[in-house]
This record gives sequence, structure tokens and C-alpha cells, in this order.
Amino acid sequence: FLNVNIERMMYKNMPVDLVLVRHGQSEGNLAQRLARQGELHTWTGEFRRRHNSQYRLTDRGRAQARIAGEYIKNNIGFTFDKCFTSEYVRAMETAAMLGLPNALWNTDIYLRERDRGVLANKTHQERVLLHPDEMVRKQRNAFYWQPSGGESLANLCLRIERVLDNLSQNCGGLRVIIVCHGGVIKSFRALLESERGDVNTKINKINNCQIVWYTRRDPEKGSIANSYNWVKSVCPWDLSLSSNTWKHIHRPTFTNEDLLQIIQKVPQLVNAPVLDIMEDSDNSSPIEFSPNHEGNNSSVKKNTTAETSEELCEHNFNASTNGSKQNISNSDYTDEEILDDSDIQEDDDLIDFNPQIFVSKYFKDYNTQDNID
Repeated sequence: FLNVNIERMMYKNMPVDLVLVRHGQSEGNLAQRLARQGELHTWTGEFRRRHNSQYRLTDRGRAQARIAGEYIKNNIGFTFDKCFTSEYVRAMETAAMLGLPNALWNTDIYLRERDRGVLANKTHQERVLLHPDEMVRKQRNAFYWQPSGGESLANLCLRIERVLDNLSQNCGGLRVIIVCHGGVIKSFRALLESERGDVNTKINKINNCQIVWYTRRDPEKGSIANSYNWVKSVCPWDLSLSSNTWKHIHRPTFTNEDLLQIIQKVPQLVNAPVLDIMEDSDNSSPIEFSPNHEGNNSSVKKNTTAETSEELCEHNFNASTNGSKQNISNSDYTDEEILDDSDIQEDDDLIDFNPQIFVSKYFKDYNTQDNID
């Protein structure tokens, strides 16, 4: 007992053991599986009207939860200092079915599953047919993809970061168990193992009632580290679906060369030649843009007057709209392109300068956030 108290005093930053458990098979899981096989009899009007937070476990899901509970009691321990569960019905039912003696569960709204927005309560086939644009966006980048009205995995990571902050402040040195969801566990992994988003979406599937056990205690030596250095993933009802061994967590860092190798995998689609204007980058004098600007560096010259940036913009705007036959008019741009032209550079870095876009961006009152995906 004394050793345990000393241990908790020495390592009051995070729980020593953090055990994550995904819920067992739910009504939603089974309905989706059957729909993929062409069986739609479960998709009744009543089922579609039910919010997915209200899905119960199936008989299979309850059996999975009991098996997971036996594994935890036999291999991790009977008791935990803190027990948390998502407030979704399928997670709470799983927590109860684990059968942990004397467990006192706390529900946490931040542990809820990822919000699927317009895709919720639809079969996979319906999502493809009714929302093909969403499926295309998902293919671009699954980690950052945010369904309309829903959350991306990146959004979910921000939510789970609050859970980790709470654990750090209130559960240092303790043993903690959390019953939650597959997307939530992926977010824990992204944060605790410092995984890049593109790696996180390719990790092994988190099966129903899968157990992901993080520990700061060295499995061989018993010493305790200041961070989670070991993780074990177990699917207790079918061990062939998991590794079942301790893995030392390697949090990657990258040299300049490593980063360059990563980005070289992405083809560059848009570029422009570097102009001589870059040679003036160390000169703090404002730059004047000729009203007859034709896209080359001969139109750029230093301004020796004391005009402010605002005066300079207004001066060039008036000059270009009144005197330049080469000027591109607003009719060549949609309102969205003008208001959301995030590639426009500031001050000395302006090369291919269009004064109307510049004034629209810096002097027109609008909310750019409305145009961000």
C-alpha cells in the first residue's frame, strides 16, 4: 500500500494504466452488416427515427462484453480507480456487462462517437447513392474529411484531447478504464502514439469489444516511465484478430530529409517561376505596382513616398481600374473566388497582383470562415 502511494506521488501526470474498450456489437453494427448483404428488413421507420446514441447491444454484443470482462479480470485486474464510459446506450450496456466488481462508472459526453452528420441512419448503399459528393471527399483524405453536419477524425481528436487533459489533472498515477467507440479509440491512438492522420486511418480495425491497453509500467522490468511507452491490443473473443503482445511505442520525429521524402509523394499541380522581386525581400521599403502590370518583374518598383499601405492600395486600385486595358475585371471572378482567395500574399510578397482582389480581401467586411470546408 505504501509503495502504491509513493508511486502515485512520483508520477502524477497521467494514469499508470489506461484501458480502452470498444462497445460490443450494437443494433446499428448488425443493421449495417445485414444491409451490405442486401437484407434491409431491419431498417424500419422506427429504427431510422432512433438517434444512434440509443442503439442497444445485440445478443452477440452482450456475449462479447462478458468475454472482454473475463479477459480484463484475468489479465489486467479486477478493480480500477476510475471508470468512465460514453453516455451512448451501447457503451453503457457494455460497461455494465463487463462485470467488474464494485465498479463506479462516470459518463462523459466527450467520449461519444463521431457525429456522421447527413450520413447518420443511412445504409452504406444509401450514402453512396444519396451523397456521392461526400464519398468523393472521403476518398481525398479520410482523416480530415468532415461529413456535412458531422465531425472529422481530426475534430474528434480535439475532443479527446480534453479527455486526456482531465485524466492528466485528476487521475495521475491511477488505473483507469474507458468504454467508448471505435472512432474515439482511433483518436486516442493518434494522440498518445503521435500518429500522423494518414497513418491513423490505415491502422488495424478496432473490433467490437477490442481492448487497447496503454501503460507506463515496463512489462519486463516493472519500472514506470513518465509517458505511455507500451501498448497491447487484444480482441478477447477472437484472438486471431489482434496482436495480443506488448508493443513499444515509437513516436516518430522527422529530419528535414524525412519531411522532403514525405512531401515528394504529393505531386505539385500549381506553380509559378520565381521572379527577381524575391531579391527585395530584405528591403523594408513599400513596393509600388505599376498600373500597366503585365505579370513580369519590370512592373515592380520601390515606392519612395510616405504613403501608407492603405493609401497605396487605394492609389493602385484607382489607377488600374481607370487606366489599364490589361486589368482583369471583377466579372472574371465569382464572388466566392474573390472572397476566399487565400493564396493572396501580403505587402512585399505580392507578385501577380490584382488590386480588386486585394481590396476585396483586406477592406471588405466578410467572414472567410463561411467558405472553409
